[in-house]
Amino acid sequence: MSKKEYSLSDINTRAAASRGFELELEYPKGTPIGIYVTVLGDHSTEVENYEVEKSDARAAEQMAEVKGGSVKHRSLRDVIVDSHEAATVRVIGWRGIKEEYSPAGVETLLKNNPDFTDQILAASRDRANFTIA
Repeated sequence: MSKKEYSLSDINTRAAASRGFELELEYPKGTPIGIYVTVLGDHSTEVENYEVEKSDARAAEQMAEVKGGSVKHRSLRDVIVDSHEAATVRVIGWRGIKEEYSPAGVETLLKNNPDFTDQILAASRDRANFTIA
C-alpha cells in the first residue's frame, strides 16, 4: 500500500474524462498510423448527457410503439449508426489530419474506417486512460 496522500481534487476522474485522452489510431493489424484523436471518457459530463438523452429517447420511442401495438425491430444498420454517433460524440479534437477538426469530419473518418469506431469506444470505456495512477 502506498503512503502517498492525494487531495480530493487530484482524484477527480470525471474532470479527467472531460479533458480527454489522446489516442493514436491503428490499422486492424495494430499498425499505428500517426493520426491522434482526443477522446472523452465515458464518465465525462458530455458523454453521460449524450447517453442519457439517447436512452431516454429510445425508451420513449419503445413505449409509444408498445402503446400503438406495433413494436419495431432494431436493425443491424441502426446499431452501426448508433455506434458511429456514440464515437463521434466522444472525439473532441485531432492531430495528424490536414483538415481542421469538426464533428462532420469525424463522421467521415469513422464511416470510411469502421475499426476506428471500436478503438474510440474502447478508449473511452478504459478508465485507466483517465486516472492518475
